[in-house]
Amino acid sequence: NHRRMDDREFFLMTQCKHFVISNSSFSWWAAWLGGFSNKKVFMPGRWSSDTFLTTDDSHLTVSGWKVASDIDWFKAISIAEK
Repeated sequence: NHRRMDDREFFLMTQCKHFVISNSSFSWWAAWLGGFSNKKVFMPGRWSSDTFLTTDDSHLTVSGWKVASDIDWFKAISIAEK
């Protein structure tokens, strides 16, 4: 059952200490609900390439989360691993 797999994967994601998330609500919510107080969250700077959608994605940024540009991703992963 795909729904059951999604539920398990989501739960497991919320148990992570740090997050490097994609531009998806699934990963955003998992990071937001993650219970570790010292978690590090890295998120993309742009969430949509659709020109009809807003380019102001600031409402998706949570205090303390880092916005990673395209060249920062490898740096973000290495920081999260520490």
